[in-house]
Amino acid sequence: MQIKSKMKKRIKDFLALLIVLFCFYSYNLNACSFFCSARNGNVLMAGNEDWHDPFSKIWTRPSSSENYGIIYLGHSDYQAQIGINEHGLAFDFAAINQVEGKNNTGKTSFYGDLFSELLAKCKTVDEALKYLSAYKFHTPYSQALLVDATGNSILINQDAIIERRADYQISTNFNACQIQTKSYDCIRYNILDQSLSENNPISVSSFRTLLSRVHQEGTHPTQFSYVFDLKKGDIYLYAFHNYENVIKLNVKDELAKGFSLRNLKQLFPPSFEEHYFRTHHKDSLKQSLIKTAWDTEAVEALKMYSAYELKNPETGNYPFMLWDLGADIVKEVWIREAKGVPFHYWWSPKNYISWASNNPKLKEALKIFTFLENIPKDDPKQQIGAYEMKALIFHILDDKEKAKYYFLKTIEVSPENIGNYKRAKLFYNKLKN
Repeated sequence: MQIKSKMKKRIKDFLALLIVLFCFYSYNLNACSFFCSARNGNVLMAGNEDWHDPFSKIWTRPSSSENYGIIYLGHSDYQAQIGINEHGLAFDFAAINQVEGKNNTGKTSFYGDLFSELLAKCKTVDEALKYLSAYKFHTPYSQALLVDATGNSILINQDAIIERRADYQISTNFNACQIQTKSYDCIRYNILDQSLSENNPISVSSFRTLLSRVHQEGTHPTQFSYVFDLKKGDIYLYAFHNYENVIKLNVKDELAKGFSLRNLKQLFPPSFEEHYFRTHHKDSLKQSLIKTAWDTEAVEALKMYSAYELKNPETGNYPFMLWDLGADIVKEVWIREAKGVPFHYWWSPKNYISWASNNPKLKEALKIFTFLENIPKDDPKQQIGAYEMKALIFHILDDKEKAKYYFLKTIEVSPENIGNYKRAKLFYNKLKN
């Protein structure tokens, strides 16, 4: 294919691109505002999700005999950014500058998604604190607000667990430990703090007004906003900083319908501003490829990209885009088969050793990684991502010999200090034994 000749010079920057994207995600701090208050008989939580990704998701994780039901809101990569369970316990995350990690001293790592576990097992903040006192907070680049239907709340990051001092609590994008010393500079925080400190009655309407006052536009606009009535279990959703159109859901009603996975923006009436941003976004092509690969076959998605690139030779990031395409198919298969449990293979691979499936979409993802593997590479390290994902898919499909072969290939080309090597080593040793 003509496309392969163009790819060789781009492939060598693939690993560097992954690092840049991760750092961009971690350090883009001009994003997200959320807050809560328990006042005049109401317990409300609200937030703006400010980010470049306009392809947000909403999905349900129905209750079981062992877990409470949860509704998640997240990004196009199925990262659970926000969650609320059937008892009114909810969380939201914000990016912050790297913290020292003092709050993790003496704690053990949790092999999974700790905050999803909190919502699955806990009704209140007090119950959640038993987990948080034992397990490490996962990253030095974020903090979370945790709120329950009684009105209790905490902010937590790797430096501290900060209890609420008034009848409200706020997080934007700085370490909440700085609130006490006032050593921060954030206009959004000041706007929220000034308003909530006036002790006026709170309501869904007043919280919506506050969200509007601190919303963001530009390259990282407010993609969606929410207000949770934690006592009633009501969810009010707003798309793309348009606070006139609201979608109201109820947690228990949605959970009673069973598992669902939807694109959040499809719930709302069409909006020119949002439609323009989404259709002109750099990831709109990737989303079209994902839909094509999911609805038809992977080969059609590859043809679609080839045709696009011939007309748009300036298009870059091809290896990352195709890798992402294959990975998102795997993630969606997992979320559907696990009935809403978020995909966290990267951080807790041992939880996926027993995953077995014959879903035909996994074979479509396999074709994408095979295509990537066959593109000539200047450095064998550039094969890491394709090797590992092929190994994982073969493992899921119960082709243990091929899985073992590709996990070994991953080990051979990976530096020993990175996650790919550690995950591959874990699976390879299990398969070998």
